[in-house]
Amino acid sequence: MNASRPTGRILDQAWLPAAAATLIVLAIVAVYWRVGEVPFLFDDAPAIERNTTIRQLWPPGPMLHPPETAAGATGRPVVNVSLALNYAFGKLQSRGYHWTNVGLHAAVAVLLFGLIRRTLQLPLSAGAFGTGAVPIA
Repeated sequence: MNASRPTGRILDQAWLPAAAATLIVLAIVAVYWRVGEVPFLFDDAPAIERNTTIRQLWPPGPMLHPPETAAGATGRPVVNVSLALNYAFGKLQSRGYHWTNVGLHAAVAVLLFGLIRRTLQLPLSAGAFGTGAVPIA
């Protein structure tokens, strides 16, 4: 397929992957639109409110070793670093933590879409799925 010459088929349009990724992000934002109004729940108290290792970014030592009582952050230094960054920007306002999670989920969804689309376009599967890679993904 020559990308510079229009074919008339919607599935052959070069803009389709970007439009699909945008639709994914818009759907996620629409579903979680009111997430900023939700207070901390469940394991947020031990992981955020009582977790003293997220209170400072430097030196990074404490932040990289979350306490055993930090619930969802226990044994997960990357999660604890994410919580520390959220704390640095918004202290204990739940809105920032929730919207960070929405953003991460949207990024992973778009990444998964791209991975599936590109996999379906590989020579091994392109014959069967190549032109339908975007809607399938």
